[in-house]
Amino acid sequence: EDADTSQRKGDGKQSRRTLIKTLWRLHSGRLVVHCVWTLLETVCRLQWLSDAQQNTEEETSLSQGWGLVAALAAVSLVQALVHHQLFWVGMRLGLHMRTQVTMAIHSKVLRLNSSSVSGFSTGKVVNLVSNDAARFDEALVMWPFLWAGPLELLAIVLLLSFELGPIPSIAGAAALLAVVPLQSYLSRHIHRLRSASTEVADERVRLTGEVISGALAMKMHGWEERLAEKLRGLRAGEVYFKGRTAQIKGSSFALQFALTPVIILATFGAAA
Repeated sequence: EDADTSQRKGDGKQSRRTLIKTLWRLHSGRLVVHCVWTLLETVCRLQWLSDAQQNTEEETSLSQGWGLVAALAAVSLVQALVHHQLFWVGMRLGLHMRTQVTMAIHSKVLRLNSSSVSGFSTGKVVNLVSNDAARFDEALVMWPFLWAGPLELLAIVLLLSFELGPIPSIAGAAALLAVVPLQSYLSRHIHRLRSASTEVADERVRLTGEVISGALAMKMHGWEERLAEKLRGLRAGEVYFKGRTAQIKGSSFALQFALTPVIILATFGAAA
């Protein structure tokens, strides 16, 4: 049994590597374009910050002031256009990959014989398509920020170091990085709850299919109430897991909104 489990884990890792390589070969050009748009947005945002923190102690003429205002407005406009283009490209990539993975699952299931799919129910296949494949929509929009986020953080730390000194900038960055382990813990907990919810949903879909296919036998033996009670129990468990997931997601969003004042407090508190 342990050998079978190890073999399944190895096969799963190999399948994931093969899937990633296949998607990269199909969409490498679009992924590079997506990275370019991310880099452009990062440059526009940093340029906006650089223009905004220009030295205002020296007297400037009215024309120079209007020039700075026009530069800020132009950079803001370009940043908005690049931002929307970035998300548009990411959403299209995610939609294409989700469709391709769904087609691959459908094609694989149709090619397998009955003995190979005996351990897979209809609900499990439906969950693969509706839950797992749908994650491409979110992942492809946000994945460039894995490298753009640290790049922006480093640039902002450097800008703050010139204005406030190294200690306040490091204090603000430390306040931001201190939240990363908590966010990672919440993400892992959401993953566990989602896996448990998927198992319950799989069982509910399987039992519902059996009830529909065996409706005549169920009526003859008077099993309606017993099966209905079991389905209600499965549905209640599914609702519980989804509710817990929603609560943790809400806590994560609240943490994101509360993070900005904490970073400001840490930065200017260290500068005081």
